[in-house]
Amino acid sequence: MPQKHYINVAREGTFATAPSTGWIGAAVQDLGGHAPAVVTQQPKLMTYGQQGQTSKGRSSRIRGGKGQIKPYLATPSRLMLELLEAAFGAPTVTELAAGEAYEWVFSTAAAVPAHSLAVQVGREYSGGGQDRDTFVGGQVEKVTFSQGMTPMTSGVTDEGLGKVQFDLDYATMKPFSDVTQYLPTYEDPDAYFSGGDWTFSIGEDLDNLVAECVDGFGLEFMPGLNFEDAQCASSAIRSKAGRGAMPSAKLTGTSWTYKGRDYLDAWLNGTVLAARSAYEVTSLWLDGDETIHPSITVDLPALGFTGDVPKEDAERATKQDLPGDVLWNEDDDMVTVTVVTSLDEL
Repeated sequence: MPQKHYINVAREGTFATAPSTGWIGAAVQDLGGHAPAVVTQQPKLMTYGQQGQTSKGRSSRIRGGKGQIKPYLATPSRLMLELLEAAFGAPTVTELAAGEAYEWVFSTAAAVPAHSLAVQVGREYSGGGQDRDTFVGGQVEKVTFSQGMTPMTSGVTDEGLGKVQFDLDYATMKPFSDVTQYLPTYEDPDAYFSGGDWTFSIGEDLDNLVAECVDGFGLEFMPGLNFEDAQCASSAIRSKAGRGAMPSAKLTGTSWTYKGRDYLDAWLNGTVLAARSAYEVTSLWLDGDETIHPSITVDLPALGFTGDVPKEDAERATKQDLPGDVLWNEDDDMVTVTVVTSLDEL
């Protein structure tokens, strides 16, 4: 990525208003397709001798925007915690080792996320110039976790690193000429979580899980926010989104080769199981006693398999793609993300 491309992220104190402080320089995979929704309005006039559509009265309005923020799973990462709070709501933070290690728990039980985000996008042009558009009133409409296979060949690649993507819906975009360039604080994580730090486990409940070798993992979580509360105002198309639907989540990109009939029978019988996707960097310690490692855990207490029949091949063992619906078992939170880190606050 050219050096003048960047994304900076900050929490807003006032909805759809970019703050002057608290900006984080985001280390991301790309600029995330940030773009405003632009509506061009033009009267349909009819006059004598008209040769075509008239240019009189033509104007444009920015009516919101969309974009993605795509960091890698890393520790410590204030950016990742800020984005998770924007998606799930306020976490429960517990001190595990005095002044050294803290556990952040995000879950679907939290209230509607209380804060919104401002995102400044910098783009470099071939002439050497640069713009900086600022998207404000950003709220998360989808979170996607993904973990793929690490390649079995030599080379340099980001395949096999844990990734997370946050899709944002913005109230509006302030173009380059209308905004100040805010100075961020840049992060330098100690470690990026990869396939070597990852374990996927499944079982009858979260207390009885068995680690499985799978081809990958994906989780799509939709907070269920309502973005339709539009307002007749030129500065922003809506007031802050509220809960408009039940949160929903889906398991994607997971397949494995059967050792036995357990998961085939679960699929055939509609059995609801529990699953956990967990990262732990065992080469790093957060406490002086060297007992606490940085980690990220995603718990799904109730998972119902969907998908097609197993793929049977005369040359190899039976394999099946097993996407699933993440359900609520009426006892546990539907989705819980737990982060163990050295950060104690945002």
